[in-house]
Amino acid sequence: MWGEISKIEEVKNSRNAGNKFIRVHFKLENGKWAKTDLVPGFRNFRRWKRLLKIGNVIGNIRLKNKDTVDADSFVFLFIGDKVKDEHKLSEEEMMKMGVFG
Repeated sequence: MWGEISKIEEVKNSRNAGNKFIRVHFKLENGKWAKTDLVPGFRNFRRWKRLLKIGNVIGNIRLKNKDTVDADSFVFLFIGDKVKDEHKLSEEEMMKMGVFG
């Protein structure tokens, strides 16, 4: 399944102490809405970080349920532009780049 990133929220504090997460919204190929929460400190974030740009179409999305994308999906960029990965981006740098909608 594929989905287009429609919104990326700013980093929020998680219920788990010390963790923060980014909520990403998608318009799926079937026209429905879904979301996922990504934790920058988690290993699966490496799969996502260069793809997080509004308008990018992400392929190989698996759903956990009808409106939640499995963050452990092995995703790839289907259509769009990757975010440059010259160094580890801080939250402030990502905000300046317009990563968050």
